This record gives sequence, structure tokens and C-alpha cells, in this order.
Amino acid sequence: MTDQWYDVVVIGGGVGGMQVAIALAGLGHRVALVEAQANLGGKLLGYAKLFPSFENAEQVVDELKNQLDSSGVAVFTNTKARDITENTKGYDVMIENADTPFHGRTIVLAYGFDIFDPTLKEEYGYNIIRGVYSSVDFEKMMKEKSFSKYFGEKPQGFGFVHCVGSRDEKVKNNYCSKVCCITAIKQAMEIKEHYPSADVFCFYMDLRLHELFFEKLYKQAQKEYGIHFIRGKVSEVANSQQGKVAFKVEDTLLSRPLRIELDGLFLMVGIEAYKDKFPSLKLPLNEFDFVDPGIETLATQCERGIFFVGTTKGPRSIKETLQDATYVSMQVHNYLLNHGK
Repeated sequence: MTDQWYDVVVIGGGVGGMQVAIALAGLGHRVALVEAQANLGGKLLGYAKLFPSFENAEQVVDELKNQLDSSGVAVFTNTKARDITENTKGYDVMIENADTPFHGRTIVLAYGFDIFDPTLKEEYGYNIIRGVYSSVDFEKMMKEKSFSKYFGEKPQGFGFVHCVGSRDEKVKNNYCSKVCCITAIKQAMEIKEHYPSADVFCFYMDLRLHELFFEKLYKQAQKEYGIHFIRGKVSEVANSQQGKVAFKVEDTLLSRPLRIELDGLFLMVGIEAYKDKFPSLKLPLNEFDFVDPGIETLATQCERGIFFVGTTKGPRSIKETLQDATYVSMQVHNYLLNHGK
């Protein structure tokens, strides 16, 4: 089955990969979608609800899957691409534990991103200090409805630490991950709905709310939910004698130090470049290992018949990734029209 030629081979079955595959199939192209995991959906499978609308993440994935089912795209899950090499007609996609490659006239790389490892920020005590979790852990708790398992029935307070692994020279991630601030606001509102009497804090360096309705959600979090926003850096995290998470934070707006004890502290982990890329392609990467977003570089890659979607090029929201996938599908379509199949 895999010893066939396709007009397009899409690597990655997250929302960007699914969207670009659906669009290209709708334009009349033979498309294969290759996903390493057992299920389509990528990182979105780990989310419960999405900002800013609080829509169910599974519904978004299911809608794309339904479109994919009726699109004619050849979908291959549990199929990991280990490398990609050029041939005279396009590309060979080598698959782990398989002798026969996929063949594609063009390649769309939609392999997504990696999540920052919070253990690298030792000062926060992730996996060491009881009560410290990541934003990824939060979503798992939401999906499993298991907050009481971790915090009991009447916790008194929670905190959300922004920019963990982003805008940080020490870990060489000197960029904004774009989605952390709004994710913190969304999660703070969700925990407040679970525990209305609990105090909820967001600790930030600068609030960066990139899209149209994010500012509205921020104001709603303050006015309707009573969430406290403190501009300052969390430090000296430890467990108190009562078993809570105790730490210091400098409130830089009021110029005063604070000592706070909370039941749970969530670290908003950022977006990093996907590490397991394809060495034979010699992709043009910037200093952070994302594909270089420069116009000339992308134009050169497009001439080779290689295209990039979403977070292969840097941090993006789901909305931006879907929009980018639609744009990239037209780039691929035009390439195939101009270069023949």
C-alpha cells in the first residue's frame, strides 16, 4: 500500500496537518497523511477546553476527523517518518520498521512542537515539591475531572506562573510562546469555577494577549472571577509545614515582597521547536530550531516542493495554525499546477 505515489505527503496529524490535507484533497490532489501516534489530533488531544471560547477540544478534533473521513485522504496512523530524501520526481518518506517508503511529489511538514520540560527550571521544584504541576497537568486534571484527588474538596488557593521556559535566556528560549498568558487566564477561570471560594493568582512578567478577544477574557477574569494578577517573579518555592506550596514573589507594581502559601502552583510551560526533524532535508532553521520564517528562505523551500505548517515555523495558536494551513494548501496547489504532477 505504501509503495504508491501521492501528489502530497503530509507529515503530522495534528490540527494543521489535518486541515492542510483536507484542503488539498478538496482541490483534487492525492494526499497521504502520516501520523506517528495512534490517534490524530496532536497536542490538542491533551486539552480539555480551548481559549477564548472554552469549546471542547475533542469536538474540534472530531470535526476535522469527520471532514478527513469524507475527503479521500489516505490516513496512516502509528506510522513514524524517520527521514525524507529527494528523488528525481519528488521525495521518498522512509518509515520506521518498514522497507517501502511513501513517495510524494511534494512534502508538507506539520510535525508540530515540543513542550518545554519544567524540570529544567529547578527553582520551581516540578516533580520535587508537592503541589507544583504544569499547565499540561492541569489539562489532564480537567479531562479526568480529578482536581479533588490532588487538592481535596476545599482548597484555599492556587497560582499560575507565566513564562516558564519562554522569554528566558537561561534556557536559551528568548522568545514569547504566544499562548501561555491566555492559557493561564483560561485555566485560572476554570479552577475558580471548580472552587469559587479559593483565591487564584496569576504571576506574570508582562501580559501578552495577542488576539482580538483575549483582552476581554483578561478583564472578565479580573472583574467577574476575582482573579488576582501580580507582576513579579516567583522564587524560593518549597513545601510549608502544613504541606502547602510556599514561595516568595516580588510585586514589582507595588514594590513590595510577598510570601504566599497555596494549595497548588501551575507552571505555564512554553512551546519549543520539535527536536526529531529530518536531517537529510537540511531544513533552514533559526537560532531556536524553528524553520526560518524569512520570505526568501521559505520561497526557496517552496521551489523544492517542501512546505511548512503552523508551529514548525514558531509559536502559534490553534486558530493561527488552521489559518496558516489554509494558506499553505494554496501554496502547494499552485506549485503542483506550475510544476506538474
